[in-house]
Amino acid sequence: MIAEEKQKIKFPQFNNQLDRIKDNVPYQIRHFILNTFMTLWGRTPAEQDPQASIDGMAVLTERNLTQNIHHVIGANCPYFGKMLYLQLGNGYDQAKITWIQWYKFFS
Repeated sequence: MIAEEKQKIKFPQFNNQLDRIKDNVPYQIRHFILNTFMTLWGRTPAEQDPQASIDGMAVLTERNLTQNIHHVIGANCPYFGKMLYLQLGNGYDQAKITWIQWYKFFS
C-alpha cells in the first residue's frame, strides 16, 4: 500500500518520513494528515511561502497557515490559522512547523 501512496504524493521530501510511520497509523488517517499538511503548505508555487523550507524540507510558517487555512476548513479565517500556528509552535512566533511536528500534533 505504501507504493500506491508514493505514486499519489508529488512531494518527494515526505516519502522517507512516510515510510517510518506507515506501520503505526492506519492508511486513511495517515493520508488525511499528510494531505492537510500539503494543502496548508501550498499545492502551487503561488500558495507557498518562499521561506517555508529548512534545507529543502517543507515546513509550515505563519503565512502558510493564515493564507491557506480556507482550503482546509472551507472558510477564510486567518485568526484560526494564527491560533493553530501558535499552538503548534508552542506559543513562539516565527516558528517553523515540520511534518513530524504536524503528525505528532494529530496523533
